[in-house]
Amino acid sequence: MRIVSLLPSATEILFAVGAGEQVVGVTFECDFPPEARQRRIVSDTTLPPDLTPAQIDEEVRAASAPARTSTPSTPEPCATSIPISW
Repeated sequence: MRIVSLLPSATEILFAVGAGEQVVGVTFECDFPPEARQRRIVSDTTLPPDLTPAQIDEEVRAASAPARTSTPSTPEPCATSIPISW
């Protein structure tokens, strides 16, 4: 099995449970354990590396489409708008 881990925490868990040899790709943020840095990096960021969390939030909000929210008065509208397949 070949695994690509897109979350640093998942990468750490995979190595901790002995599946590190199966990890073939990680994100630019996956830096622990050190062996994870030897895997191919499959994602990157376009944000400058020296931004504060507030600046990152500002950049992401500026680049994102506005969120749509709704406040239904009953749960029925939500239940019919969520696709469920078995």
